[in-house]
Amino acid sequence: MLQTRPVAGGLEGAYYDEFRDRVLYGRQELVHDLLVEPHAVWVELGAGTGRTLDFLGDNLDRLARVFLVDANRPLLEVANRRSRKHSNVTIVDAEPSSTHLPDRVADVVLCSYSLTTMSEWEEAIEEARRLLSPGGWIGVVDFYGPNWPPTWLERRDLIPHRTPASEQLACLSERFRLVSVEHAYGPLPYLPGAGAPFYRFIGAR
Repeated sequence: MLQTRPVAGGLEGAYYDEFRDRVLYGRQELVHDLLVEPHAVWVELGAGTGRTLDFLGDNLDRLARVFLVDANRPLLEVANRRSRKHSNVTIVDAEPSSTHLPDRVADVVLCSYSLTTMSEWEEAIEEARRLLSPGGWIGVVDFYGPNWPPTWLERRDLIPHRTPASEQLACLSERFRLVSVEHAYGPLPYLPGAGAPFYRFIGAR
């Protein structure tokens, strides 16, 4: 039976997305880098509120299918409302480590600041490999750095687990052919000179 969890930190809908937009960098750029031919199948593991649909923009309706996978039902309710006008979007209420989707169904798998939130992140990466068709791409963006995510993010329950990025990248590099990896910083609101470190990884099946 799937576990129902409250919306992280008590934030809901647009407020949840607005807060995350201020501290989670590199998502939109990664989505644009991953755009493939029309009629492709896109799977997001740990999709949350479905914010990625906004990043896809007009390209969303050119995709054959989009599967948004998450086990947090309050967040999926937001994703469901966001996706209603798109007939090619399917909400999947399941753990990212066990989606029950068919083998090799996806041309693209995305993990956007989701591996850090998973206790079974290695299993989720293996699930991504199972889902990808030969030649398919995986894209991951997440926090990077020994002291990230910071404790104030954890107290809001936005980042309930602390998985070192080095372990994530090592696991990704073992299971996929490296296409590109980048490390960067994004500015933090109200903290002049402070930055949120993140990495973007693209690999191929």
